[in-house]
Amino acid sequence: MRPLCPFLSWPILALGCALVLVGPPVSAEPCDSTNLLAGKQPLVGLDLGSDPRLLTDSGVGPEGASWDSSVGVVLLSNAGSVTYDLGRQTDLAAVFVQADANDTYAVLGSTDGME
Repeated sequence: MRPLCPFLSWPILALGCALVLVGPPVSAEPCDSTNLLAGKQPLVGLDLGSDPRLLTDSGVGPEGASWDSSVGVVLLSNAGSVTYDLGRQTDLAAVFVQADANDTYAVLGSTDGME
């Protein structure tokens, strides 16, 4: 998988943190604020310490909340990740991530789920 950049088209998203994807269907229409992951279940979750539904329940933890609070999903190892299938090639205008401030997270995309 390659790093995900705004305005590229990807149907599969793998990540290790809470997020909101915002973007319109592939078309010439202007960008809207649709949350493409709202209520979606992950295709795959690896080494997660809590319910991955928390990632897409539209809830946001309070600023300064502890990294292991009940509103978040803890990744239990460096291999911890979550993969979502957007169902079709989609232009992304923004990715919102709420995560621990002293860690590094990768957001990756793929048109086939493999590369």
